[in-house]
Amino acid sequence: MKWTLSRKIALFIGVVIVIISVILGFVSVKLSSDAILEETEASMLQYAAESANYIDLEMTKNLAVLNEVANQAGTVTMDFNIQRQTLLEDIERLGYESMAVVLPDGTAKDIASGEVLDLGDRDYIKKALNGEASTSDVLINKLTGEPAVMEAVPIKAGGKVVGALIGRRDGNFLSEITDELGLGERGYAFILGPDSTMFAHPKKEYVLEQKNVFTDMESNGSLASYGQALKELGIGKLGMANYKLDGEARLTAMAPIPDTGWSLGIGNYERDVLKGITALQYAILIIAVIVVIIGIIVAIILGNVISKPIKNLRNMADKLALGEVDLAINITSRDEVGDLLHSFDKMIENIKNQSFIAEKISRGDLSVEVNPRSAKDVLSISMKGVVENLRALVSETSLLTAAAIDGNLDTRGNAGAFQGGFKEIVEGVNATLDGIVTPLNTALDYIEKMANGEKLDRLENNYKGQYGVLIHNLTLVRESLYTLLDESGKLTHAAAEGQLSYRADVSKLKGEYSRIVAGINEALDSVVKPLQMAARYMEQIGKGQIPEKINETYYGDFDDIKSSINACIEGLGGLVEGKEVLGAMSVNDYTGRVENNYSGIFADIAASINAVSDRVNHTIEIVQNISRGDLSDLDGLKAIGRRSAKDTLVPSVIMMIESIKYLVEETTILSDAAVKGRLGTRGDTAKFNGEYRKVIEGINETLDAVVAPIEEASSVLKEMAAGNLHVSVKGDYQGDHAEIKNALNQTVENLLIYIGEITGVLSEISSGNLNLAITADYKGDFVEIKNSLNHIIVTLSEVMGDIHEAAEQVASGSRQVSDGSQALSQGSTEQASAIQQLTGSIAEIASQTKQNAVNANQANQLASDAREQAVKGNSQMQEMVNSMVEINESSANISKIIKVIDDIAFQTNILALNAAVEAARAGQHGKGFAVVAEEVRNLAARSAGAARETTELIEGSIHKVQIGTQIADETALALNKIVEGVEEAANLVSNIANASNEQATGISQINKGIEQVAQVVQNNSATAEESAAASEELSGQAELLKEMVGRFKINKNGKALKNPELLIPEYTVTNHSPGIGNAGKSSVPKILLGNESDKY
Repeated sequence: MKWTLSRKIALFIGVVIVIISVILGFVSVKLSSDAILEETEASMLQYAAESANYIDLEMTKNLAVLNEVANQAGTVTMDFNIQRQTLLEDIERLGYESMAVVLPDGTAKDIASGEVLDLGDRDYIKKALNGEASTSDVLINKLTGEPAVMEAVPIKAGGKVVGALIGRRDGNFLSEITDELGLGERGYAFILGPDSTMFAHPKKEYVLEQKNVFTDMESNGSLASYGQALKELGIGKLGMANYKLDGEARLTAMAPIPDTGWSLGIGNYERDVLKGITALQYAILIIAVIVVIIGIIVAIILGNVISKPIKNLRNMADKLALGEVDLAINITSRDEVGDLLHSFDKMIENIKNQSFIAEKISRGDLSVEVNPRSAKDVLSISMKGVVENLRALVSETSLLTAAAIDGNLDTRGNAGAFQGGFKEIVEGVNATLDGIVTPLNTALDYIEKMANGEKLDRLENNYKGQYGVLIHNLTLVRESLYTLLDESGKLTHAAAEGQLSYRADVSKLKGEYSRIVAGINEALDSVVKPLQMAARYMEQIGKGQIPEKINETYYGDFDDIKSSINACIEGLGGLVEGKEVLGAMSVNDYTGRVENNYSGIFADIAASINAVSDRVNHTIEIVQNISRGDLSDLDGLKAIGRRSAKDTLVPSVIMMIESIKYLVEETTILSDAAVKGRLGTRGDTAKFNGEYRKVIEGINETLDAVVAPIEEASSVLKEMAAGNLHVSVKGDYQGDHAEIKNALNQTVENLLIYIGEITGVLSEISSGNLNLAITADYKGDFVEIKNSLNHIIVTLSEVMGDIHEAAEQVASGSRQVSDGSQALSQGSTEQASAIQQLTGSIAEIASQTKQNAVNANQANQLASDAREQAVKGNSQMQEMVNSMVEINESSANISKIIKVIDDIAFQTNILALNAAVEAARAGQHGKGFAVVAEEVRNLAARSAGAARETTELIEGSIHKVQIGTQIADETALALNKIVEGVEEAANLVSNIANASNEQATGISQINKGIEQVAQVVQNNSATAEESAAASEELSGQAELLKEMVGRFKINKNGKALKNPELLIPEYTVTNHSPGIGNAGKSSVPKILLGNESDKY
């Protein structure tokens, strides 16, 4: 297919536009991808750090719970049987596979099986025995082949470490935590140990195989790329470790897990992160295609505007090449194409004039005047030379003709006045005359003799051919002299008139004369035929018709004439060959050259044509190099410079290459600046003119149109990064830029709404209102945020409800304890009063006993009274013993209540730990709740302390009651003896005197025992009062806890606590509210008070 100029222009502009569009598209996609990756990496690092803190809190919570278990009264006894009873139910309750108690020597005893193991060499055991709670690395159980994690805490008694409590968890709990982490659709998380061993990973086989990243890297395993990235970052450091796995690029944010030496990795796929950039790529592709199509259409229109007059010019040139000179050009444009058409019109006019002159010359009209237009008008100068030479040739021929007519056969043409073929023509004519005149002179001399009547001798015939025949026949003329003279005269007359075709009539002669006349005729034929042939050939050459070479055979000078004419034809063949080459060049075929060798001016013409062809081919080669993007010919052209003063071709090509080079350099500057992010760089249009200027202006305008929205969007994003959300993109953009503007503005507006919503929610929570929920319709990932925040609110409401219920039960139990203690105190007071009465009675008995010796007659009556008093005292003592038993039972019940209070304090402490973990999950927004959790934890600690103090008081009271009971038993025994003694006294009145002394001694001992009983009863009363005071303090603490919990407005809808969607809040957030992430449900048990709580 022939590539026209319009197609070339369209192709060139289209290629330039495609290149520019591809560069701009690549730069836009590259910048967008880099921005997205940078933002993603920042968010991944933040998420990894928060998730690492979350994992640390989970592990800290587990150790705290285990530590609380280790500090229980049954655990610190270091009595394995008691520990086993206490801890067996905690194994499953706390999520352990097994638990064991470790003695200070490192010997461990399993709680469930009782198996004894030596674990003293384990690091986590050493730390626990040194008073530090710790968690082991992930271990593989040799029996089950499953991963396990050991948790160890010290057991302290009296502030000293007396052992350690360890619990073994399923190692997969770390993977369960990491499985809930991750960003995006395919995001994942994993945990590495201090030596890069996998502790948790979505691929469980990595954990079971204890896969080590660095070891895998050294063996060039599947994780070699990640190992190299991790090695460059450093284990245990915060940063990005990006790598390729399974042919996909992955982004991994690494963050250290505090106090463990472990590292958390948050991974994602780069393809997923950049998924949003696909729309931008399609948009850029569509824009590029539209720009290319518009550019090609404009280029085609422009190419047609430029090529149409050039096509017309080509058609004119084709017609001119075919010899048509009657042409007219319609010039409408005033640009360089118009100048070209004007110049071509002048050339046609000049060729028309020259063809007119050539036509006159071909008709023999040499009166024409040829006026060269300049000193370098070679054609006009050459035609002028031809006319002058033809005029000189005609003049010389006329001179010879006139001389021949005058008989001056010695006259010859001046060949020195001519050159080239004209000189050869004159020389040929001279030679022809020489060839004719010599035998004619001989014949004339002979004829003269004959005319004078002189004796005609036989002539020596040294001539050849017809001239020899002529001389030979002269001897025959003598016989037919008159006839011969007559025919000769006729022949002479005909020759004088130029009638060379005239011949003598042989039929008038006979014999020798007939032969002479025939010989003259033949001689004339031999002379005239070559002359006619030369004239015919000269006529054809004069008409521009190059005849074939003369192939007929001639001799002598005629053969020289033939050779001269053939040489002339060969020389004119150079013009023919030159005409063919020029004709091919006129149709853009520049492969032809004048190959044959010529002489003189024909050689010069051939050399000129070949030089033109070479230079045109060289120019074509340069243009082809330019079309291939090779501009290396510029320096060579500059070195050549102008070939002449009016050479415009080489300067034009130089200017074209320089313009293209400047255009390429300017485009390269723009693309480099764009790649380096200097979007403010623009092309310098002052360096270019015409369409090149329009190309740079178009690139600048395209950059302005692309950069303006990017810069404004970047400014808005910077403001957003600085925390200012009261910004928006305000520029008037079209198409995809308008969509980007609207999307960004909508994003800012949504974020502003979300922050306002979360501020409102947290403000209500901080003011104690938990009776609220988000009920608006959320979509996409914001549904998880809504559910998470509602779950937090529900969890807090449930926790506060449980705390409130527990506080109610503590307050109720404390009131019951207080009432019981007050009743005990009142009973003890009554016992003291009864004992005082008994003391008075015994004193009276002692007095009567003393008087017994004075009045024996009253002994019987006194013995009877004493018996009654003894029975009464025994009854009262029995009542006192019963009261002691009731006090002992009440003390036991108080111990149970204190146990419940202690359990409540323990569960409250665990609950406070859960609340702290949830607050840590909430991050910045959970600080208020963390304060409340700390207060609850402090209150639980105070409750536990009060419970321990109350327990100590109750234990002391029980001990004293036991002593009092023992004394009361002894007192009852003594009273029984008194009764027996009184009865004996009644029976043995005669021995009253002796018995009275013994009775006085016994009564003195009884009096001492009763005083001791009175002292015990008083101590019991004081203890009961102290227990009542402690119960009142515990009740006050419970009321304080209720008051603190009462600050929170909780939702009492039981079903709603299980389903946040059924909540009927007092405060409802109707807009979206972002959260931190999905909070996992705690496995730590909550306070569960059964029906037995009401019996206290």
